[in-house]
Amino acid sequence: LYQHAHNYDMPGAVANGQDVFSVNKAVSDHVEMAREGQPSLLEVRTYRYQGHSISDPANYRAEGELEAQQANDAIIRLKKYILDEDLSDDDTLDEMDEEAKQTVLDAIEFAEESDLPDESALYENVYAGEDYPFLD
Repeated sequence: LYQHAHNYDMPGAVANGQDVFSVNKAVSDHVEMAREGQPSLLEVRTYRYQGHSISDPANYRAEGELEAQQANDAIIRLKKYILDEDLSDDDTLDEMDEEAKQTVLDAIEFAEESDLPDESALYENVYAGEDYPFLD
């Protein structure tokens, strides 16, 4: 995908979505281009652990493929780096993990208890202008 960027006269790059440092570097580079008014295309390649939907058993995967990819998971790799470099310890990382999980649970609870937005909000911040000729 990223190779098509040149068709639109802009730089394109690919990042390994399983590597936090690769993504950070690529995103930083592309944010800098955007701040300078330069369009760019960034493709981030990652691995989808589950099927396309709940009805997809993902039986098209080779035996052992999922396990191999899970061993290469970005979070696992980052945790290993942090521990190997003595940047933190297991207990602190576990606390951070629990805090993140609780934040997600709190957000889910908030969303489920909140009223649905008005239908008119559906098109807010989608287009640069507010003239939607296709809407009645």
